[in-house]
Amino acid sequence: PPQCEGVCRNGAKCVETVEPDGTGGYTLTCCCKGDDLAIDLTTGVDDVTGAPIAPGQRDDTWDLQYDTNVGYEPPAPTWVVSPFSSWMTIPGSQWISFDPNGNSSGPEGYYSYTSCFCLKNGFGSVSLSGLLRADNEAQVFVNGNLIAATPLDTSFSTLTPTPFTTTNPLFFHDGPDNCIEVVV
Repeated sequence: PPQCEGVCRNGAKCVETVEPDGTGGYTLTCCCKGDDLAIDLTTGVDDVTGAPIAPGQRDDTWDLQYDTNVGYEPPAPTWVVSPFSSWMTIPGSQWISFDPNGNSSGPEGYYSYTSCFCLKNGFGSVSLSGLLRADNEAQVFVNGNLIAATPLDTSFSTLTPTPFTTTNPLFFHDGPDNCIEVVV
């Protein structure tokens, strides 16, 4: 199940809390009390220190949830890999893969990478934005809603990565199971 992850604007780690639900019961929430949640989902970067993760090491921000060929049992770990010479990068990020060795000869198919986070009950506005590169192409979903897709099947080598932003509150919901899915 999704876990409480992220850092509040005041620098504190968000935590699970039990709050009255207004009907005499209680609701378990996972988020920042009285503050906004800020999450960095950059691939290949340590969540705590912001330092790059070494190639061959796990990136625990993302999980492999689905693949059409490799046969990993989800959720499977994702690994930081060194880019091939044809892969462009996004400054401050690194490539991740289902294979710690960055095996480019792995079976072709679809791979689904996810990262989940929490929004406190009664959240106000939400903004999610980022830049995307993939080998060969990708789509980005928030809770099943398509918000971006790379325009070409060579998005790994285009000069400009694919930008995306959504502020649609209907794509998000209260609680710990908001998930971003990148299907490559």
